[in-house]
Amino acid sequence: MSDTPLTGQRILMFVGDIYEDLELWYPRLRLIEAGAEVVVAGPAADTEYAGKNGYPCRSTAAIGDIDLAEIATDRWSGLVVPGG
Repeated sequence: MSDTPLTGQRILMFVGDIYEDLELWYPRLRLIEAGAEVVVAGPAADTEYAGKNGYPCRSTAAIGDIDLAEIATDRWSGLVVPGG
């Protein structure tokens, strides 16, 4: 069994101000450990967002720059939408 079963998979996550820290960070870190490429998209690219408990998360993309119709295609393997 591979230690990185998600190698080559792209996962999209959303982030915004006052996100629920554990709902973003725990799955993000586990997905990265499993070999996935995780793209964190916020209202603006390359922007730091504060979590409810103070953990910052920097977006790597802007939601507006992502064609959300592509989420159901082979371009993305998964979508994580942290609650709040």
